[in-house]
This record gives sequence, structure tokens and C-alpha cells, in this order.
Amino acid sequence: MSRDPADSHGFGICVKGGKEAGVGVYISRVEEGSVAERAGLRPGDSILQVNGTPFSGISHEDALKMGMGMTSAAPRRLRRGPSPVRP
Repeated sequence: MSRDPADSHGFGICVKGGKEAGVGVYISRVEEGSVAERAGLRPGDSILQVNGTPFSGISHEDALKMGMGMTSAAPRRLRRGPSPVRP
């Protein structure tokens, strides 16, 4: 997935977790209409690898730093989380 470098919203995801939390990095929110939504990412998806870099054992801060400067990402290794409950 790719985004415009001038886009200050990044890929349109919020992530939580990391080694300090004792869990892997996972997507907690996907913005409507975002690059991430168009790519099919969903809340609850665990990020296992991005652009060849494994996310196992990565800190939350390092995961954020890695994503901030990127204009393209290939989160090809995801573990699908539970589907969000919708009213």
C-alpha cells in the first residue's frame, strides 16, 4: 500500500501493543476511507512483518518510528483478528 508523502494522516491506522505490553503490535483502529481500509486492514489484525522487517519483539515506539517516515508499506504478513462487532 502507498500513500502521498504530503498526507499527514499516514496510512490511516492506529496501532497498540509491542514488547513492553507483552503482546505483538496490532491494529486498534482503521480510519474510514484510508489507504489501510482500502487495502483491507481491520482492527484486531496483528502486524507480523512490514517491508521485510519482522515485528516480533518490536517495541511500540519502534513500530511507530518505522511507520512515520514510510510512504509505502507491504504488510504482507498479518494475522487476521476477530471481525469488529457492528451495531
